[in-house]
Amino acid sequence: MAEDLSAVAWFLYEAGALKQTRRTGWWMAGVRDPESVAEHSWRTALLAKVEGADPARDADKLECMIQGVEYKAQGYENAQRWIDNSRGRLVTKSANELADAVLATGSLE
Repeated sequence: MAEDLSAVAWFLYEAGALKQTRRTGWWMAGVRDPESVAEHSWRTALLAKVEGADPARDADKLECMIQGVEYKAQGYENAQRWIDNSRGRLVTKSANELADAVLATGSLE
């Protein structure tokens, strides 16, 4: 039992490191303080649950698109590339419908 809990503890420390690891792709869009891997993963997990999509695919692309919309609203115009790219890679009907709803709703509303 203690051996199993040690593995869980190790995993939790490793997962915690993701809170400090920034998603570097956003730096190419000029974002000075991009989201962490943990922040991205959290919303991706929520989207996978709500959307019912594969979290390795549509949920990940939806999250990236939403983050791009938020960064663009903050003045990072180069985020449009990520918005368009992520939107174009969605596969499922439900993901495309959710993307349309997200894009029709401003992030600051």
